[in-house]
Amino acid sequence: MITLSDTSTARKKTHQTVIYSDRNIVERRIVLIQPTNEGKLDLSNNNFTGNIGSSLASLTSLEYLAFDGNQFEVPISFTPFFNHSNLKFIYGNGNKVILDSHSSMKKWVPKFQLQVLSLSSTTESHSLPIPSFLHYQYNLTYLDITGCKLEGEFPKWLLENNTKMTYLVLKNCSFTQFQLPSYPHLHLAEMNVSDNAISESLDLSFNKLSGEIPTQLSELTFLSSFNVSYNNLSGAIERKEQFLTFEESCFIGNPLLCGPPLARSCNPAPDVLPNDSDIGSWVDMLVFCVTFAVSYTSFLLVTAAALYINPYWRQLSFYYAELVSLNCFYFIKDSLCKLCKIGNA
Repeated sequence: MITLSDTSTARKKTHQTVIYSDRNIVERRIVLIQPTNEGKLDLSNNNFTGNIGSSLASLTSLEYLAFDGNQFEVPISFTPFFNHSNLKFIYGNGNKVILDSHSSMKKWVPKFQLQVLSLSSTTESHSLPIPSFLHYQYNLTYLDITGCKLEGEFPKWLLENNTKMTYLVLKNCSFTQFQLPSYPHLHLAEMNVSDNAISESLDLSFNKLSGEIPTQLSELTFLSSFNVSYNNLSGAIERKEQFLTFEESCFIGNPLLCGPPLARSCNPAPDVLPNDSDIGSWVDMLVFCVTFAVSYTSFLLVTAAALYINPYWRQLSFYYAELVSLNCFYFIKDSLCKLCKIGNA
């Protein structure tokens, strides 16, 4: 028998992990397991077999559970963990997901709230139902259920319920329709839904997507509807395959997106600039007008100020102004009289 013990002197109680072995070869099944005081249990990379649920159902103090790289059978319902109220982190990549009894697949409300569920595994089933416990998770930040063959529509409620989700990986499942929530998910850094059975509809509107539309999307032939409106997409829309059938409404709301069916051209006509001579003449005229107005205004102000300050200059200016006015008057009068006499003659 091999015993793995916590020998810290600060702890009065020793928690043990006990595994049977035969002739120094570890037998690949777990008989008794106790987690550390921190609620952490790591069984990774041991080629253990058996049902993980039945082995760990009694360890209700678990907070962190890792069993990557084994050959465990993991019940998709997760009902064996019903009473694990402290459970937050599950790492179980590389195992086998199984469909347990139909009674256990009925809706049940778990006591735990997971932050990480990494269960990239295999299954012998053609498709599996989405486990009901996921409907009641609200703290998930990382979810990977690659290869679990979950069926039905894409579970957009996972993003609606878990607003802090950063990574969502649902590769190699059996989802048939794909649609994101109607509001942007601010924390989502990566989402992978490749190798699914998604058909007919792909709606990615109102999600603050950025960058160019991937070329792979324009090569799809099974989509009957496609919508990427009101994002931050940029670049040209590739017009080939089924993209030729999508209307302008499928792409509107992306200020940097161009090309048909949008009216915005990717090669706008260059602005016609005036030649250098036109610019020079216009500038010269503007400078002349401004200079003349400033000079004339300055002359009037200086003259008015001088006449106001010096009474002698003021009287002299009025005298000459009157003299000039009288001369002009009599000149015009005499000229008119001469013209009248010539006309009467």
